[in-house]
Amino acid sequence: MANKKHQKTDKQTTLEPGSGEYVGFTVTGQGYLNQFFLDVQVAENLPDNAENPDDKLIDFKSGWNLSLARTQVSQNLVNKLGLRLDDKIDLYLPNKIRIAALPIIIGNFQEGIDCMIGMDVTNSGDISVSGSNGKTTFSFRTPPQGQLDFVVQRQQQSKKNTTISSSSLKKNSSISQLFNKSGTALVSRSQPCPCGSGKKHGNCCARIH
Repeated sequence: MANKKHQKTDKQTTLEPGSGEYVGFTVTGQGYLNQFFLDVQVAENLPDNAENPDDKLIDFKSGWNLSLARTQVSQNLVNKLGLRLDDKIDLYLPNKIRIAALPIIIGNFQEGIDCMIGMDVTNSGDISVSGSNGKTTFSFRTPPQGQLDFVVQRQQQSKKNTTISSSSLKKNSSISQLFNKSGTALVSRSQPCPCGSGKKHGNCCARIH
C-alpha cells in the first residue's frame, strides 16, 4: 500500500454524456501509484425503476486498486446501510456511473476508507493510467469503447501519414505534367484541372504553379 503522503487526490474531473457514447472521469494523485482514492456513493441494490434512488445513497471514500480482483467494502459501510452479508450493493462512481448488484465482500482498509474497487468494476469500462511529472493520472470511461493499444495506434498513425505523403506526391507529380519545360501551361485555365479536384485549372493547380 502506498504511503499516506501519496494517497491524496489532487483533482477529480468528470466527462458528461455527449452524443450518448460514454461517460467517464479522471483522477490525478501525487506520486507513482498502484491505487487511487475518490469519492463514491453506495446504496443497497435497487431495481432500475426504484423511486428516488438518490435518497438512499450514502457518501464514502473509496480506493481503486488495480491488483485487487473483486471490490471489497468495510463492515462500517455495511452497518451504515443496514445490510446483511448476503445482500448486494449499488456503487456510484463519479459522474453517477452506476455499477449495480455487487456482492458484499468484507475487507480491512486504512482509516477513512470504506471501499476498495477491484477489477470486477474496472472491467466494466476502459482505463488509462499514466505517470508524468511526479503524478499519476487515472482515467475511466464506460461502456467500453474498444481496446487501448498504443502499438496499434502508432501503426495506424504511421499508415495514415504514409497515405497522406503518397497522395501529396501523386498530386505534385500530376502538377508537373501540366506544364512544359519553359513553364507554359499545357491545359487551358478554363478547362477542368487534370488533378481531379473538380475545379477549373485556373483556380487549382495553375495557381500553385
